[in-house]
Amino acid sequence: MLKLTPFDSPARRSVYRSSRTARPSVYRSSRTARPSVYRSSRSARLAASVAGLLFAATALAGCSFNSNVTMSPTDFAKQVTDQFQKQLNVTPVVDCGTAQIDIVEGAVVHCDFSATDNPDVHYDSTTTISNVHGTDFHIDTKVDDHPKQ
Repeated sequence: MLKLTPFDSPARRSVYRSSRTARPSVYRSSRTARPSVYRSSRSARLAASVAGLLFAATALAGCSFNSNVTMSPTDFAKQVTDQFQKQLNVTPVVDCGTAQIDIVEGAVVHCDFSATDNPDVHYDSTTTISNVHGTDFHIDTKVDDHPKQ
């Protein structure tokens, strides 16, 4: 028969073991070695970093994707004049205003036409921009049949 001494009893062993490992449970493993205060600030730093990256990406996207090609009204009028000269062998006087013209697909630009021999009579025209590929584009101009009043 096995004789147990007071130090060998199961109750005594469990007390002895529990007194050796009486550290707080937070410090037992390396994963939970830091108090939760440190974990939440790390999460806050990570969230702030992600928010900062998203803000920067949005700001850069706004700058890089809003890059329409523009043209001065005198250069655009020269394009319209050249088109008429090639197609009809006529050189009109074209005035497209003073504002910069965005070269975008489907844009309609209003210009005033007049003949070189009678510059006081003005006709309205609409020029539609199409087939835009960077700085290359096609224009189609229609001039009203009757002069402006």
